[in-house]
Amino acid sequence: MSVLTNHPKTAKGIYSIKDKTVEFCGDTYRLIIEGGHTRSVNYHLAQIRRNGHPIANGKCTYYNRTWESWEGESATKDAIRKLGKSFEQLEDVLINGTRIEEASKADKMFNNFKAAHDELSDRGKEIFANSGISIESKEDAQRVTVLMKMATLLGI
Repeated sequence: MSVLTNHPKTAKGIYSIKDKTVEFCGDTYRLIIEGGHTRSVNYHLAQIRRNGHPIANGKCTYYNRTWESWEGESATKDAIRKLGKSFEQLEDVLINGTRIEEASKADKMFNNFKAAHDELSDRGKEIFANSGISIESKEDAQRVTVLMKMATLLGI
């Protein structure tokens, strides 16, 4: 069952549900984003609730999977736009606050990767440099970080 639409057909293609709660101007706002797909499109549905009550819904559809850096940003902006100018600062709290959290996670991952690389011996660094290992996702970076740590423990 879809969290936002209460429609079982919509729920078949749901691949993510994000939920964030923030305090803003004395009220509690909750952002729920549902990501899903049909045969031809990917979509995000966003709902903003104030003190437990739905106040705006947003939607964005995509025809490929290369849309945006933070999932649901466009749908969230659509919902905020529907609330009017008096809610524009809510965008900073809900979207930009999330960007800061994501940047912090990326920095931590990079620092772990760099520390693992710095601990390698010169021979270990050369092996990894010539290995042809391709890092195309955060999961790849995490695997290579673990491999570098193992190589250091093994004295490579």
